Amino acid sequence: MLQCLVEKMIRSWKCLLYIWILNFCSKVQASTDPEIVVDLNNEQPGFVTNNYQQLSNCSTYVITVLNFNPNVKFFIIQVHSFHENLTLSYENPVNTNSFTSGQNIGLVWMQQFSTKFGSLNNNSVNFYLFRRGTILNNLDILLSVSTYAENDPVPGGCNLSFETEIAPYQKITTSSNTITVLSQPPSIFESLCDRSDIQTDMYFLYLKEHNNNADEYFRGIEQMMSPANITKYGTRVIEALTSTKFKQMYSRYAGTGRVFAIVSTYKNKTSAYVPTVSYSCDLHLWEEDCLGPNGVYWKLVTAFLLVCGLILCFVGHRLFKISLFIIGYTFGVFIMLIVLTVDDDFNETGKTVYALVMGGFFAITWVFLWWKFGVPVIAVELTFLLSGFILSSIIFYSPLGNIMTFATDGTFWILFATIILLLQIPLVCLKSSYNIVALSLIGSYAFVVAMNFYFGGYLPYIFINMYRRMIVKDFGLAVIDPPYEMMDIAQTILWILIFGIGIFVQYKYSIGKPPFPPHRNIVVLNILNERTPLLIGEQPPAYSA
Repeated sequence: MLQCLVEKMIRSWKCLLYIWILNFCSKVQASTDPEIVVDLNNEQPGFVTNNYQQLSNCSTYVITVLNFNPNVKFFIIQVHSFHENLTLSYENPVNTNSFTSGQNIGLVWMQQFSTKFGSLNNNSVNFYLFRRGTILNNLDILLSVSTYAENDPVPGGCNLSFETEIAPYQKITTSSNTITVLSQPPSIFESLCDRSDIQTDMYFLYLKEHNNNADEYFRGIEQMMSPANITKYGTRVIEALTSTKFKQMYSRYAGTGRVFAIVSTYKNKTSAYVPTVSYSCDLHLWEEDCLGPNGVYWKLVTAFLLVCGLILCFVGHRLFKISLFIIGYTFGVFIMLIVLTVDDDFNETGKTVYALVMGGFFAITWVFLWWKFGVPVIAVELTFLLSGFILSSIIFYSPLGNIMTFATDGTFWILFATIILLLQIPLVCLKSSYNIVALSLIGSYAFVVAMNFYFGGYLPYIFINMYRRMIVKDFGLAVIDPPYEMMDIAQTILWILIFGIGIFVQYKYSIGKPPFPPHRNIVVLNILNERTPLLIGEQPPAYSA
């Protein structure tokens, strides 16, 4: 209780200090504040104007919106910047609950509340834009005004927690696995907090993969400004995942920009929230945070994954003990990563290093069990489990993963386990061909994941999203829907080719040989050659592994 009180006091002091700084700066520059004029040309409601402006080294700007039609009952003014946070306010000097800050911000103006939402003077209204912190360079911004009629729903009109009375903007929080987009419910014009009969739909639009160009950034925002463009260019979040629509969770894909938009509908009238953008990473650390880990450590891991993938895919069945070691190592690392998520004593690097070390012990133990007991069914069980895991993950990586039935953890994991168990049926036959297919699937996927490190793409998220489902709370309600671009198409084709070639090569050199390497302690059933089972103690046929 005391800690919560202290945190509230600190937040209050920070807010008051920030307001004091803005007020001080505004008094110093009040006489020289440059003006930005937005002329609505007396257009009817539904008009959207986009203006690109370049802010100089001044810290305060006056935005004047003028000549709006009498039928315009409210409008939304929004400002978008690239890399830099701005503050948009109704007043100068600013007061509490009169401003909002960020890179994608906006405010609502209403006629009947003109004294509260900006003063009306000669059919014009003023807003104030502030640049914060140290100003070093000019800044390009996109300034837009959208006009609406009386029957249009008011975005964020039923605000419960954001800083302004009406909050048409969105806020984004990012973790290592997810993006959460926060917004406030809409209202109807006559009553600022009446959500009855208002339908709200969430949309998103991917920008080009690993592109941090400002032109691409602003192009994506312009495409998600109006309700018509949002429905045209955006991807709608299915209704099944919007039970908590004003706190919508998305799977994180670092380095790819994503524009989030909201459309509210009331009696066939629509309005749009201020779109917001996230790259799921720190743009100031583009190489390190957005393009993935690039250190020597990760290059070694990727090279190891590449070599192991080729071995499993092309000679895994012939080099049986080596494939057992690789499969055991992979399985051990995966299990340890899941177990270590419940331990807060390890950071991400510590968890990875510890999992890699323990994976080695698990692999050695698995090879030892084969050397000691030599039971083929047990030896290849991990191979079939991992191949079944990959196939199940592919299914839920597709749009099927966003069906509401699978949002419930119980239903999801029962179906997921059922698919894996069904893929264990061929194991009973102990045929070489089944083990070859399983090894080629795992090896070809490992090869593609390794290639992704150098060329980009999203196929590694087939595995990563399933891992997130295991460790992230309520991840079943997250929007998976990954981008699937030209690089992903090329890698999918490569994956299929490597998979097919691996099956062909391994099967060609396994014809006429026992299904699995014979062992001194087992009875080998050579089903491929339809031989009579060996008697205990009989010398098995020669097999070159």
